Amino acid sequence: MASMMVIDKEQLGPFTWRMMLAYGQTTALPGQYLTIHCGEETIPQRPFSIINLGENVKPDTDKIIYEILFKIKGAGTRWLSEKNRRSS
Repeated sequence: MASMMVIDKEQLGPFTWRMMLAYGQTTALPGQYLTIHCGEETIPQRPFSIINLGENVKPDTDKIIYEILFKIKGAGTRWLSEKNRRSS
């Protein structure tokens, strides 16, 4: 399974987060879903709607930036909200 890297995150409210993730190229568009494995203790992967796609992280990589918005609802989204920048 390929891993994503947290590029940036911002808390928008008590339980609401915006997160930017670097991941491989895709044909996905905003409004479609990205599934994320949210920790070792959560099954299955969680679907998150892509709200924006950014440019390549670096010109020499095939990773692009995916922006998601989510609300903490349980253990999986809490785990995701606790990820630090540059972690995967």
